[in-house]
Order: sequence, then structure tokens, then C-alpha cells
Amino acid sequence: MTSAAAFSAVKYAGALYLIYLGIQKIRSRSAFHYDQPSDGLATNKDSLLTIFRQGVVVNVLNPKAAIFFLAFLPQFLDPDIGPMWQQLIPLSIVFVCIGFAGDSTYALIAGKLRQWLKRHPLFWQRQKYVTGGTYIALGVVAATVAPGQK
Repeated sequence: MTSAAAFSAVKYAGALYLIYLGIQKIRSRSAFHYDQPSDGLATNKDSLLTIFRQGVVVNVLNPKAAIFFLAFLPQFLDPDIGPMWQQLIPLSIVFVCIGFAGDSTYALIAGKLRQWLKRHPLFWQRQKYVTGGTYIALGVVAATVAPGQK
């Protein structure tokens, strides 16, 4: 019974937070900053090392990644074959290659999409309503869906 109450508290707190984020997004004055004369889009002023560190922290603290590695990888390891670390090396290399291919694809698509977005500033003015509405809708769904219901 205690875990059900805790689950409900976390569920409703998360739903309220999503709704709050949606309202804040819709109420925001500007959806994007047009303060760079070069191309109209603001860029991040952080160094590449800072951005890399932030990415590492996000991935290390990501519970989904930890759960994936703890649940998925052990089924491919066999203690009778040899040391676990020797078995993890090829699996890790495959994982890194798949991640590199996927992330590179996202980067290439984002580069092309940026060119389109530079030519359509009206998109930035309207996207805050779509984003805010999506947050609000997700918050309402999270608050109203019963456990086990899809």
C-alpha cells in the first residue's frame, strides 16, 4: 500500500510538472533568440569540452542506460568462455559503433534541418504553442491514466 501511495505521489507530481512546463513554454516571450546577425539563430557559447562533459554526465546518470546494460548484456556473457571483461570488449565496441552511426545520422539531419529553419522564422514563433500543448497533454494523460492501462 505504501508503494502505491508513493507511486501516485510521484505520478501526480510529474504530471503537474509537465503541465507547469507547458504553461511556461506557452507564456514565454520568445521561443528562440534572434540575436546573431550572421544567420539569425543563437548558438551555444560553451566550449566543446564543456559540452562533452555535460553529455558524459547525462549518460552516466541516465537510469535507462544502466538498466539496459544490467538487463541486456548479461545474457550474452558466459563465465565458462573466459573473463567477463574480454567478452565485454567486443560488445562495447559494437554498442559504440551503433551509437556513433545513430548520433552521426541525427547530426547530419539536424544540420540540414537548421538550413530550413533559418529560412522559416515563423516556425520559431509558433513552435512554442505546439511544445507547450504537448507538455500539457502529456501531463493530463499522466495524471489520468490508471496503472497498467495503456
